Parts: sequence; C-alpha cells; structure tokens
Amino acid sequence: MAIKVRELLAMTPDGVLKKIGKEVCVDKPNQKLTGMIMYKVMLYTLAKTTRISLRIMETIYKSPIFQSMTGTVGQRTRHSSFADRLSKIKPDYFAEIFEFLVSTYNKRFTRKDAKNIYRFDSTIIGLSARLFSTGMNYSGLRNCRHVKVTIGQKGTIPNFVRFYTKQEEAAEDIALKCAIREAKIEDEDFVVFDRGLSSGKTFLEFSQKGITFITRINANRKVNILETMEESSEKSARKTATLSILSDQKVQIMDNKANKFCDIPFRLIKTKSLTTDSIFLFLTNDFSCTAQEITEFYKRRWDIEVFFRFIKQELNFKHFLARKMSGFTSYLYMVLILAILLLIYKTLNNRIGYKIVKMDFTQELENEVIGELIRFCGGDKQMFFEKFCSI
Repeated sequence: MAIKVRELLAMTPDGVLKKIGKEVCVDKPNQKLTGMIMYKVMLYTLAKTTRISLRIMETIYKSPIFQSMTGTVGQRTRHSSFADRLSKIKPDYFAEIFEFLVSTYNKRFTRKDAKNIYRFDSTIIGLSARLFSTGMNYSGLRNCRHVKVTIGQKGTIPNFVRFYTKQEEAAEDIALKCAIREAKIEDEDFVVFDRGLSSGKTFLEFSQKGITFITRINANRKVNILETMEESSEKSARKTATLSILSDQKVQIMDNKANKFCDIPFRLIKTKSLTTDSIFLFLTNDFSCTAQEITEFYKRRWDIEVFFRFIKQELNFKHFLARKMSGFTSYLYMVLILAILLLIYKTLNNRIGYKIVKMDFTQELENEVIGELIRFCGGDKQMFFEKFCSI
C-alpha cells in the first residue's frame, strides 16, 4: 500500500497541532513563531538540509515555498528569534506530537501479530562543556557533557523515547530498566535488549510484572541448572541460518548484588556461531517458543542499531542546535518525528536505502506546494503532476 507525503503530513493536522499547543500552553497572544510554525520550519529544514542551523531555518522560513505551505506569506524573522524561541518553548509540545504520531501509526498501520519484538537500546550524544552545562560525564573527559537517549522500537518506528542526563543514568542497568518500566508493554510483546542491562534483580522484576524479555548474558555468569531440556553435540545440533543450538536449559541465575540465585527460573540457550565459533548465551523468561525462535527474535534487535545509524548519518541526530536542555530535547524530538514519517514513507512505498528516500520525500513535498501555487495562479495542477511528478 503506497502512501503520499500529503497523507503522512495529514497524520498531524493543523487542528491537532493547535490543540496540543493550547493544552501545553506554548503560545502567547500574537506569537509570530507559534508552536505549529516552529514544528513545521524544523521539520521542513531537517528534511531539506544535511546540517540544520538557525540561519538555515531563517532562510527556509523566508522561502516562498515554505510561506505558501504555512500561510505566512510576507512574514520575516531573524535567526536570533529562532534561538530565543527554541530555548523557551516547552519540549512537552514536541513530545505530545511524537506520542500522537506514534498512536496514529499504531492504529492505522500495525497489525496484531502473535509476537511483537519491542527493542530497547541507548545511544550517547557528546557535547562541549563550554556550551552545554547539563549532562553526565560519560567518557572521563572534563570538557565534555553527554546526554543519553534511550529508545524503544516496535515494528518499523520508534515508539518510546527518554532522555537521561544524571551521572548514575550512564549505567544501562538504570536507564534501560527505567525506560522499559515506563513504556507500555503489551502481553504479546517480546522485550529485547543487549547485555548492558544485566541485573538479576531486574530480570526477576520483569518476570513478576509479566514482561517477557530476551537478552544475552556473559559466558562467566553464574547459573544453577535446574533442568536440561535439550543438549546436543555441535555436529548433531539443530541449526539456524547463523547458529548451532547446543543446549536449552531451565536455570536460576546469580543476582550478583544480592549474592544469591534468583528464586524464579529462567531459560538459558547456549549457541555457537557457524562462522566464528563464538559462543552466545541467550536468556529469556519465555518457555513457549522454540530455541530457534528465541535466537531469531534476538537477532531482530539489530534493527534498532540500523535505526540509530540512520538518524545519526541522515538526520543529524548528534547535531548541536541549542544551549539549554529544553531546546536540545525539542530538537531531538523533531528528528524522531521526521524519522517516523520517513520510515513510514520508505516501508509503505517499498523503497530501498535512506538517503534517496529523504530526497524523494522532500521533493514530493515541494511538488505538492508547487502544484497548489499553479492552481492558485489559474494553471492546471493535475497536468503538472502527470507531466513532471510521475515516478
């Protein structure tokens, strides 16, 4: 099912943007750079440029195409006004738009499968301490500050995001656990995360709360084997595309902080890579799926690594646009909002790659505006699309 850019933009109509702005109280009377205008100028600038800046936002705002899109014909403003507005506007406004877009996507495009993979992972953004005073010290360098961004991705798009700046939140055992706690985890979800979250107490808590998870653990993790459900030699072991299943066991794992084994049993699957001979241990609290299915579910965790690479390389997720955490957070939310629109556009139009998808998205957006300008000037809008915009 193909989708047009105008349909994607209609997922957050002006009425919704104004309603959210009113609820969050982002606008004052006679505000020129309203929340809705800030949303649109940042979205369009992020889509059109490879490196956003306040001066580029000023240029975009003054362009005939943007002013035709937003009904701001003839208006002017300075880049300093964008800087001031970005530092003061509430990031809750962009957070609410993000949540609304995710909810709309889930209602319109997702199907309820028997098993949904909900991936969680974090990335670190480094900033100069001379310009940005908030943040944790992640690398040990005195002149750097860091913000941790933890994302939950279910299906194609990011469904959940949290930002962490406190020093103790540098540990994944804290940040990832908090994110998974706060996210809406449904019964059919398989929560998948890497070895950064390794606390036995947290695994126990997830099981008690009915959260089904899959992760990997280190080979030196202490376990108490309760039952061996399957064990094979490498030669006779069942195989996936990349792994040999050596054993499938019910175990208790050691909670290192409490220095005792957890009361609730878990499932430990031991595998060996078919190409590197490396041993991988998968831990889960699910006993219904086959060992091959568990390893394949974990393999799909790689999708979130691809997503991080996409937003960093194509959408400048690590770029610095504001000196306050509020402005920085607003900018990051806008990157994620554009990412959602691009991923929907890419998936439903069956496109390959990201760079070309971004270019096609922006070109189609501009063609829509040009078509409206042609219609307004008495020309044939449909002829323009048929002659110049066919794919």
